[in-house]
Amino acid sequence: MRLTTLAAELGDKPAIVMGGSGATLSYRELEERSNRIAHVFREIGLRTGDHIALLFDNTLEVFPTVWAAQRAGLRYTPVNWHLAQSEARYIVANCGARLLISAPTLAGRPRNSLPTCPGYGG
Repeated sequence: MRLTTLAAELGDKPAIVMGGSGATLSYRELEERSNRIAHVFREIGLRTGDHIALLFDNTLEVFPTVWAAQRAGLRYTPVNWHLAQSEARYIVANCGARLLISAPTLAGRPRNSLPTCPGYGG
């Protein structure tokens, strides 16, 4: 079933509940956030079949990003945030990611990985 349909039917019911904190994301919020992010992906030039890498800790923000990638037809590789920077850089470079997206809580880590992403124009 499509997320848009689920959001219309289930609205403010929780789609995701984080085990430790109890933080939630409703179907409507997941739909709205993932749609916004998918539009950003297209605006920055990502196209169907492009690859992105995701560096997130255990946070709700990963879910709209994954759904957005799926909506935009992107392939994605999760990168374990516990890895050493050299290991994370290797994974990002090896998967062919055009973009690395990270959680705000990991803001210092991706800067060292971005230059290894083919196609990154930053």
